[in-house]
Amino acid sequence: MKRIFAPLLLLSLLLLAACASGNDNPSTGGGSLQVVGVYDYHMLEEGTNNTYDAGAIEFRGDKTYSLLNIYDITYEGDWEYGTRSDPPNEHAIVTHGAIEWVGDFDDTNTLSGTWTNEGASGTWVAVRQVPLEEMGPQE
Repeated sequence: MKRIFAPLLLLSLLLLAACASGNDNPSTGGGSLQVVGVYDYHMLEEGTNNTYDAGAIEFRGDKTYSLLNIYDITYEGDWEYGTRSDPPNEHAIVTHGAIEWVGDFDDTNTLSGTWTNEGASGTWVAVRQVPLEEMGPQE
């Protein structure tokens, strides 16, 4: 009985460890949806609904991003993705850097949320340039 129990216990522990580490995929940032990719974004300023900024943002697998705006200025920073408790959402994304974004996936190809930058704030939306359905396998 001991000969069977020990290998089964070891196998169970290995399977449990493999399942627990499944969300460590850098392309998802620890969440369940694919984040990595290039998105076209548009930011509206609160109160005026005027365009504050627009351009493209690339979320990279090393949890950094590069944003190129309409003024031909590039900003870089870090991003994180996963569960947020206030308000509850398992598909939350946050950027850190010159512009702070907080948002969620609306669907597999669209992110939206709120932003702040040097006293200004508003809403943003970002749409994946190449829809996830058309992308090849991600590492």
